[in-house]
Amino acid sequence: MALRSYVGDRKIGIATEIEIEKLISNDGGDDEDDDDFFLRGPSTKKTVRFAGDKLKDVKVQISEVTDVMRDNVGRLLERGDRLDHLQDQSDGLASSADAFRTSASRMRREMWWQNTRGKLFLSFAAVVIILLIIIPVIIKYSS
Repeated sequence: MALRSYVGDRKIGIATEIEIEKLISNDGGDDEDDDDFFLRGPSTKKTVRFAGDKLKDVKVQISEVTDVMRDNVGRLLERGDRLDHLQDQSDGLASSADAFRTSASRMRREMWWQNTRGKLFLSFAAVVIILLIIIPVIIKYSS
């Protein structure tokens, strides 16, 4: 004999008496633990075990996150130290560049004066040599 189930005006399924008896009794081949779980809820032993495992997992995750955060803070501090060292080197290079610039300008002026003095000395020597040659010739032909 088949039983028909209706919800409102709609048919939801057909089941035989044997299937209904299997579902109602424990002879359905299902595990008793599964039936107990659905009828009474989870057992306290399993819940404590799961809660302990979850707590352990959460503690491990917190430990991992803490280690990562400490590592990141350490890296951040090292980066700050490196940036400070780099800033000091940059300041040193800037002051060295300024000193080099002033030294180069002074050296350029000194070399310009030395070059100008050399040219003046050579010009004066050339004029003297020309005068020493021309004056006796002029004296000889003028007399």
